[in-house]
Amino acid sequence: MTQPLIADKPYSDAARRIADEMTLHAIAKSEGWVAFRLSDGSPLDHAVYERRIDAVKAAGWDRDRFIYLEVQPDGMPLKEAQAVLDFARTLHDAGFRIPSPEFEFDPTMPLLPADRRRTIRHLASGGRR
Repeated sequence: MTQPLIADKPYSDAARRIADEMTLHAIAKSEGWVAFRLSDGSPLDHAVYERRIDAVKAAGWDRDRFIYLEVQPDGMPLKEAQAVLDFARTLHDAGFRIPSPEFEFDPTMPLLPADRRRTIRHLASGGRR
């Protein structure tokens, strides 16, 4: 019996929902933003909004329960969906909340793990670190 060289990383059902929805929108050639629930990864209403602000407003400017993602032309792999969801949940747990919907700020996920940790520390400290 041989061991697999790379173990399959388990992905959450929430990440699978996000990846599926984002990939369907990419296949449909949609452009814009989608709101997803942080709790279970389900989309707000399966709609794509032209601007991020529109998606935030459609979710009732819910700063505690939603993540807002831009549809990419090539869809979203499971690994990316899990990473984005984990990052958003970590920011939420650290106390970060989105500002007013008119404030054009998108907390994009840094690429390197060290940069992600630094960003989370900075936001959790209120910008003091």
